[in-house]
Amino acid sequence: MLCIGCATNTVFCNSALDTLITGLIYQAAVQVRIIKDTMANLEEFAEEKLGAEHETLTSFERENRDTLKDKLVYGKISQCVYRYGMIKKFVLDIEDAYSIAIFLQFGISVLLICVQCFQLTLVEPLSYRFLYIIITLITTTSEVFMYCYAGSLIYNETLFFNSDLYITNWINLDLKSKRALITLMEYGKRPFVIRAGKLFDLSLDTFAFIMRRSYSLLAIMQNYKY
Repeated sequence: MLCIGCATNTVFCNSALDTLITGLIYQAAVQVRIIKDTMANLEEFAEEKLGAEHETLTSFERENRDTLKDKLVYGKISQCVYRYGMIKKFVLDIEDAYSIAIFLQFGISVLLICVQCFQLTLVEPLSYRFLYIIITLITTTSEVFMYCYAGSLIYNETLFFNSDLYITNWINLDLKSKRALITLMEYGKRPFVIRAGKLFDLSLDTFAFIMRRSYSLLAIMQNYKY
């Protein structure tokens, strides 16, 4: 029972550490999604803003409502350009700060998964030791999956970023706003990719690769067993 308690404590400790990094990546992905939503509702935003400030507008501004609307739209696109640049810097900072740590986590996880699976073949089923190994195995696998899923999420959010911008009613934008939109699309040409140790992309493909390598190493250990 003590082993199960220790395993449970390990689960919570590791989860607290791992969710910090993945939480930062999720935050970046959500910010990209906010930009997409903002760009898809530019005209609605401008109309809502003008409606809310209708009483405070001067007679000249009311007569030039379309011009004022164009200014609001341009301002919003400019904010999106700035925000996307900040998100990109934020993602690069995450990679610079945690790339080595994630790489070491991946390497250790492969060894742990192999050892834990090998131990399952040696212990008595449904014993305390067996349950302890199962809990730690699930924890180790979940840690790797969390990183890979978060990396895949931010990649997918930015992969079709430019295509998603076409939802914007860009045909009716003024020249200044169209230029700002082109600038935003230039930013979105390359999807965000976070790498572990500058070698492995955080993606579900990498997770599958790690699982395959773990199984291969387990097979080698099984051969030595016999």
